[in-house]
Amino acid sequence: MPNPENGCNDLQDVFVNHIFNIGGGLNKKKRWALTAAISGAHTIGSAKPENSGYDGMWGDPHNQ
Repeated sequence: MPNPENGCNDLQDVFVNHIFNIGGGLNKKKRWALTAAISGAHTIGSAKPENSGYDGMWGDPHNQ
């Protein structure tokens, strides 16, 4: 799983370059679209310390 401290770079490394690249059937634009869909749920709401150790919104303004 991507490290939340590394933002979009880890999303690219884990999902775009690895998971969605298995088999090579998807172009990079489609791999990013799938990554955005998976990440979409994390843009709604906020993190709670009892669940994740983080408190507040999922991303900083630069990565939203």
